[in-house]
Amino acid sequence: MMNVGSTHPPDCDTVPQTFLTVPEVAEILRCSKKTILRRVSAGKLPAVKDGGRYLFEATAIRTLFVARMVRPKSEGQTMFPVRRPHAAASNSTD
Repeated sequence: MMNVGSTHPPDCDTVPQTFLTVPEVAEILRCSKKTILRRVSAGKLPAVKDGGRYLFEATAIRTLFVARMVRPKSEGQTMFPVRRPHAAASNSTD
């Protein structure tokens, strides 16, 4: 319980430093504002409702963005596989 006359601020580790708005998150994730609101409603995007607007922790959005980045599975694998012609295409006759 916090003392009324306490001069100690709230625990800074539990208070996020930066909040983002729906348009800012939509720009970062490169999708529409409507998509952001649908993801919030579906519970797929963490948000805090402040009055009539949603706010998002910048660190949570960054973590989500980085976690969804596509990476090669191994050192020798490229992100974009080389397309090889089908064997059937080489057997065609003119």
